[in-house]
Amino acid sequence: MIQPDVIYFYEVKSSAYASDCIREALGQILSYAHRDDDSRPKQLIVAGQYKPNDDEVGFINYVKKNLNLNFSYENIDLD
Repeated sequence: MIQPDVIYFYEVKSSAYASDCIREALGQILSYAHRDDDSRPKQLIVAGQYKPNDDEVGFINYVKKNLNLNFSYENIDLD
């Protein structure tokens, strides 16, 4: 389905910690968004198996605030 107002870029990682998934994925996902010439806003999503703990939630918020990215982390429950 084409989204008229946004483009979603996903990067899926398998690390045991949400923060590791984010560190591993950010460079790749930023490269995808940079190479895309569509003018729609871009939503960057890192997906991993594990829910972020409190410290990792702080890291996610730090990345969003200080890098000014439309970025989120989603955990995928494999059960």
